[in-house]
Amino acid sequence: MERVRGQRYPMTYNGTKAAWQLRARAGVQDFRFHDFRHDFGTKVLRETGNLKLAQKALNHRDIKSTLRYAHVLDEDVADAVERVAKSQKKSQSKLREVG
Repeated sequence: MERVRGQRYPMTYNGTKAAWQLRARAGVQDFRFHDFRHDFGTKVLRETGNLKLAQKALNHRDIKSTLRYAHVLDEDVADAVERVAKSQKKSQSKLREVG
């Protein structure tokens, strides 16, 4: 089968092994293959804001497992607080207009 640059193909054992060896040659230390699952879970949660979706994507039966994989970052919390504050200001402004 001819490979087309930019297309996705199933990972093979040898392909995975070669990619993992690049990590070592690049000098990356203290990184386990399993860390990719944590990264993926966190990215799904950040993009969607949906923990159940992250659970499904990670194929976890128990949501407690997903909680260990999908990390909430401080900047995510700050952004959420900021959105709530803006929403509150809009609501108060509309109430003043009506009242």
